[in-house]
Amino acid sequence: MHRLRDILTRERAVLLAGVMLFAALILLSLYVVRDIITFRLRDTIVKRPPTVDKPLQPQKSLMDYSTVVSNNPFGVKSEGLSPLTGSKKTADAVVTTNLRLIGTIAGNKGTGYAVIEDERGAQEVFKTGDTVFKTSALEKVFPDSVTLKDGTRLALIEIPLTTTVQQPAPVAPPAATSDGFIRPTATNTYALSARKVQEAIDNPKALMTEARLQPRYNNGKQEGFLLQEIKQGGIYEQLGLKNGDVLLSINKYDITNPETGLQAFSALRGVNDLQLDILRGGTKVTLNYQIK
Repeated sequence: MHRLRDILTRERAVLLAGVMLFAALILLSLYVVRDIITFRLRDTIVKRPPTVDKPLQPQKSLMDYSTVVSNNPFGVKSEGLSPLTGSKKTADAVVTTNLRLIGTIAGNKGTGYAVIEDERGAQEVFKTGDTVFKTSALEKVFPDSVTLKDGTRLALIEIPLTTTVQQPAPVAPPAATSDGFIRPTATNTYALSARKVQEAIDNPKALMTEARLQPRYNNGKQEGFLLQEIKQGGIYEQLGLKNGDVLLSINKYDITNPETGLQAFSALRGVNDLQLDILRGGTKVTLNYQIK
């Protein structure tokens, strides 16, 4: 009986050992299969390179493309690119005005005088620094335009200037006018109406609007005014002056800036003689007038 029990116990132990061994083999097989699958999946996964932050590219301006334009790839004539320069005034500060520029006498570095008309048609003479019709100060005066302190720019109507060089020629006497303003009396000598001269002195606007006076410089120093766009029938034409003449002095009073020019005209008040020194075609000519 004991022997039978020992045999059964031994068989039961062997069976249990076999079951445990079989379970261990199955578990081992599962681990092996898992490793094989993991290895194969690792080989098929595409490894993405690590992300590298690219440096920010500077924003290109218009001038960065100037070389492309200069190479002219399309065969179109081009003047090239130029950088845009913004105005100091912002878009919100654009100034609108009803003012109109009638005439100027420009000096050095933007100084001078200007005749300006307001929206009512009233005209006044202003010098740099003066307040124009209670709007803004006159900042700079040029031969064909002016600027105000608030950024307003007024321009004269553009008229093509005569660029032909005049050859020296005898001074033709001014024709006698129907109103008796001027009449010739001798060579380069003329008689002027004292009343008309006084009217011209009292109306400096006529001196600034009946011709365009452009400063003439010699070695960096102003020497007189170049007369351009002389108005037909105006005071300059009646005095026998022509486009291209350079007005050097009035009664030996050298004209070196707009102030001296106006002062010289003002000094004619009460005088009996007027002498104009001019350059015509490079030749100096003196015109004499007797005020009667």
